[in-house]
Amino acid sequence: MAAQNTVEVKVYDSPLAMKAELGAWLEERPAINNLLLGLLYRLVRAAEGGASQDSTLVGVFESGQPKLAFLHAPKRNEIVFASTGEGWETALDAALNHFRASAKTFQGSVGPEPQNTLFAQGLGTNCRLLFNQLIWQTQDVVWPKPVDGSMRLASPREAKLLVRWIRAFFQESLHRDLPLDKAKDAIHQKFLERNLYVWEHEGAQCMAGVERPTETGLTVVLVYTPPQARGLGYASNLVAHLTDLYLRKGRKFLCLHTDAGFPTSNKIYQAIGYYEVAQGSIMHFDMEGKE
Repeated sequence: MAAQNTVEVKVYDSPLAMKAELGAWLEERPAINNLLLGLLYRLVRAAEGGASQDSTLVGVFESGQPKLAFLHAPKRNEIVFASTGEGWETALDAALNHFRASAKTFQGSVGPEPQNTLFAQGLGTNCRLLFNQLIWQTQDVVWPKPVDGSMRLASPREAKLLVRWIRAFFQESLHRDLPLDKAKDAIHQKFLERNLYVWEHEGAQCMAGVERPTETGLTVVLVYTPPQARGLGYASNLVAHLTDLYLRKGRKFLCLHTDAGFPTSNKIYQAIGYYEVAQGSIMHFDMEGKE
């Protein structure tokens, strides 16, 4: 008689413990798992600096092999999770039982498809799809048609403009509002990290940044062009030059996440060398029967 597979749900008491056990597995698909990896490494750096942590960190194993990883950071109030490419069904059932039994409530979930839809529905939630997500990756740049201007670091003197842009980005790309105080904080942090760039041509024409470093990669974020500057090639050139910069600095790949419902922007990324590696979704839901 064949041995029965055993499923184990592990709750980690620190991001260091989660990284030690699941970091190598997550890094096997670093672009696909970039969101969870980036958040986990951020928590690890904070913990190494002495900060306390109140995040929920969960791994699900089947016969000793990792199948799922979950991270819930209260500031985001979303469950972010990563999954093995196949054979995740039994592990997902175990994860649902674990989260149903917990006293925690969540605003939403971000994860691969079809796992994320099944997870949201399985929690007994009133779930709503915010948007389907595509994950793109590149190891090389296909250069677009050049335009006038050049890439430069964003400057604190244009903070008011960039705050407007990041709020517009959240509304258009993420379908959510970003409060003014949080927008100011986000732009200030990008200045401190020196990882927000603009395309300069008689003033800043568009912006793009990078964040969530993993062992080998980096994510392009906050790509935004105001309406009056769209269709002129600024964003294509900015993202291409930004990608090339960090590849030359030693990153093995760069990745980015897009709304599957925006074919124009997706076509632009494909044209400069990005290719689709995974599909996911962002779900919004209300927990039923929980205070």
